[in-house]
Amino acid sequence: MIEPWRFCAEKIRLERTFLLSELDSRVDEYAHFGSMNDSVTLVLQGQIDEHHQHWIHLHLTGTVSPQCQRCLMPVSINLDEKTRILLCENEEQAEQIDLEDDDVEIVGLQETIDIRVWVEDLIITALPMAPCHEQCGDEDLTAQYKNQKDNPFAVLENL
Repeated sequence: MIEPWRFCAEKIRLERTFLLSELDSRVDEYAHFGSMNDSVTLVLQGQIDEHHQHWIHLHLTGTVSPQCQRCLMPVSINLDEKTRILLCENEEQAEQIDLEDDDVEIVGLQETIDIRVWVEDLIITALPMAPCHEQCGDEDLTAQYKNQKDNPFAVLENL
């Protein structure tokens, strides 16, 4: 939990590593991770700009292993996600802000914010819809089956 306004005013920098097992189950439900012991690191930096706007810069890095949608084995995906959060004092101020930058999220007045929610959202939005290996399977095993002389269905001829 952070106090976002104080975080920006004091220009605090926070770095925290999270195990996937520490996050909400919706993360695993989305990607079915092979190992909940994978970890990600979140770096937060508070800032007040020249227009007196309060910003929190987020940078999420790590390697996670969701289940491949083809072979069901873990596929390694490197995460390197950056986004910025603009704090607003009220809903009216948030509605008046017209940002063209897709990497900016606007957050209304909150006394505290659970940063784990941001981590979860960044992981979910960074992962492909259907994580897959470029080429699935064990090459040696595939070659072995292709070179197999005995037809596995030959036994049906005897019926």
